[in-house]
Amino acid sequence: MEYVIGIDGGGTSTTAVAVDGNGQQIAYAEGNASNPKSSAGTDYRSNIHNVISQLLSDSALVLEQCRGIGAGVAGVYTPEECRVVEQVLHSYWQERGQQAPDIRVVSDAETALAAAFGTNRGIVAIAGTGSIVLGVLPSGERVRAGGWGHILGDQGSGYAIGQRTLQTVMLGYDGIVEVTGLSDKVLQHYDARSAEDLRHIVYQPHIGKRQIAAAAKLCIEASQSGDVLAQQIITQAAVDMAELVQALLNRYPELEQTGIAAAGSIFRYSVLYRETFVQQLQQGYARLPEVRLAEQQAAYGAAVLIMNRLAEH
Repeated sequence: MEYVIGIDGGGTSTTAVAVDGNGQQIAYAEGNASNPKSSAGTDYRSNIHNVISQLLSDSALVLEQCRGIGAGVAGVYTPEECRVVEQVLHSYWQERGQQAPDIRVVSDAETALAAAFGTNRGIVAIAGTGSIVLGVLPSGERVRAGGWGHILGDQGSGYAIGQRTLQTVMLGYDGIVEVTGLSDKVLQHYDARSAEDLRHIVYQPHIGKRQIAAAAKLCIEASQSGDVLAQQIITQAAVDMAELVQALLNRYPELEQTGIAAAGSIFRYSVLYRETFVQQLQQGYARLPEVRLAEQQAAYGAAVLIMNRLAEH
């Protein structure tokens, strides 16, 4: 049976799906992170290869019957960055003595857009471990706001929420803000007995972007339980994300005629974040484009993009 593969490479995990000629997902696999900007070079390459191998072994699909592979990878935006990942995918087939199928590599933002609307035209706001707002103009030109990584940007992301959550614990320790149940959740998660203990833990060499972003889940859970400080953190993060979309709409008014896809774990798991994001946009635009949560996984969107390319040939 002929099929295509779609891959979503993120800063936390990598997912892959196999899709048949009718657009039906027939296999799924998940592996470790494959963001080239936040993973060691050998790690992200092997993680991509491993998730393909797992996908094939779990489903008994035949490598030779793969017609194409689409991949959306976090941290990949420029043509040069896309070509590097294309070579990683090519090498999977070459190492097995096979001719590689048609390969298309784009940013994870484009695959999220395809997952929401079935096309890569419009706006997608992604809030996962990192964040980016990508616009694809009617001409096909790609434009962006954000996506500068956790040091230079990542407003409204899981990392930003996680970092602010940890900082709030320390502010409570200093007496600047009230100590709430959020502090207890954080200390328990990081196996810390006190704020001083937490400081020693988070500055250990093995604590990186993913471990900090993990605190976002604690903040979302606390916000859902009514913790005021957690709700403030989530609300501000959603406002920050909406401002990135507004900046892109202001620069490219033609995008007002397209839809807005919301993707990523923060949108998926926080109702407060989603609602605040939409409300913030509505304040600035009387005719706001449709905002749609990406129901399909971004890996499926990657499969859609490669199927669209194959259909054009």
